[in-house]
Amino acid sequence: DSMIGLDGVKSLLVRFMAAKKVTTGKKASQHLLFAGKPGTGKSCMARAIAKTMGRKGISNGKFVDASRSELIGKYVGHTAVQIRKIFEKAEGGVLFIDEASFLLEDDKFVQEAVIELVRYMELYPQTTVIFATYPEEAEKLLHRDSGLSSRIYKVIPFETYNNEEMWEIARVMAKRMGFEIEEECKEMLEQYLDKIREQKDFGNAREVRKLLQAVVEEYGLMERDMKKKELNEQCFEKAIKFLNQKESSQNSFGFRI
Repeated sequence: DSMIGLDGVKSLLVRFMAAKKVTTGKKASQHLLFAGKPGTGKSCMARAIAKTMGRKGISNGKFVDASRSELIGKYVGHTAVQIRKIFEKAEGGVLFIDEASFLLEDDKFVQEAVIELVRYMELYPQTTVIFATYPEEAEKLLHRDSGLSSRIYKVIPFETYNNEEMWEIARVMAKRMGFEIEEECKEMLEQYLDKIREQKDFGNAREVRKLLQAVVEEYGLMERDMKKKELNEQCFEKAIKFLNQKESSQNSFGFRI
């Protein structure tokens, strides 16, 4: 509940926990697929749901984050061993598989991984597996294997944040770093986000974090009363200028006639 926005996600997860509470230990489909663009809170929500289920006694509260390298072996038979170890480690809790689009690869080791994941999802009914990927890949993942799709209880769509939510996220991030943001900076933040929102790899909350890091750097470069931990318009203006110049420099790198 403390996470900004994501009201639809929270509502669906409350329903999921209600179902899991009365089916724990049974051979029921209790796994999830988080579908959202970068920086929409998929990883944070996976951790939050693991803690929440632990507090409510629905699970033991474990959270295991498994990447491609931890699931895919280097030789035939190795993948099955790695996946078994991951499930043993996450038993009774949440196994989170981020950037799950690698499961779409046409590779014999990946095919083995899909088969073993389906197998262990059946063998460990008290463990919740959460896959996370981008929206355009979610449907492909569901059709990758009938056994995999049949074991996913629900697809949870993560919407992109609007500017008001981004502003609140910026304030929370700043507070965690020991700063306050002057209200006058809100418009500058929104204008910056509007400008870069159409980029293919727009990172939502990640863009806010990147901007805020640059703002804090500018704050540190200025000669000012460091006791007043407020990020003002001047800091934001300089930070945005720095990021724009950096982006322009990266885009122009290479050979040109």
